[in-house]
Amino acid sequence: MLGIPPDRMWTLDTNCRDLAGDVINPIDGTPSILPASYYATTTQEERSLLCVRHGLYVLPTVELIDSLRCEIANRAAIEIGSGNGAVARALGITATDNRMQEWPEIAAMYESAGQRCVRYGANVETLDGEEAVIKYRPKVIVGCWITHKYRPEHHARGGNMFAPDELFLLANCETLILVGNNSTHSKHPLLKIPHLHVTGNWLYSRARDPGNFLGIWQSSVLS
Repeated sequence: MLGIPPDRMWTLDTNCRDLAGDVINPIDGTPSILPASYYATTTQEERSLLCVRHGLYVLPTVELIDSLRCEIANRAAIEIGSGNGAVARALGITATDNRMQEWPEIAAMYESAGQRCVRYGANVETLDGEEAVIKYRPKVIVGCWITHKYRPEHHARGGNMFAPDELFLLANCETLILVGNNSTHSKHPLLKIPHLHVTGNWLYSRARDPGNFLGIWQSSVLS
């Protein structure tokens, strides 16, 4: 199971306003860190179209970055699954990703699904989540739109066979922070573990479901 995004089935209105001129850096294709007040003036259709066209999942806002920085609290931190690297760069932390959407077979699957692949940032080191944790031994792990690991014994839960083991991540840090969506990530097993579930009008993504969230887990819950 590769976890190809379900929005491959979407029918998007390609005639709606194009936000790329405001959001996308024309040189490297990364999204700008904009205040939530900007996205409040946009529609979900406009945001979804932007994301599908440019391989984006989370739309980073000033408020999101401030919240993440507050949770990190000057501790050693890394981002896994960094994609374009914009969040890690704004936070001043190490960005890592297995860069699977550059693999020819995966890129072909996304193309057949009508999806634009992620344009990985120059600051993104090629490491999967577990490799990154072993190498950097962070106190805090940040992940945006991280799919849970597929396990055959839990086939109905779906997931991605190349995703990191979520319990390994949590057991090897002090704090695990994930940005996700209640619908897209409804089957993520970490949601069944006690955590702080933060919502707000400063969280924006490609998902049509408005239930975007910031999830914060402390490894102490495994004790």
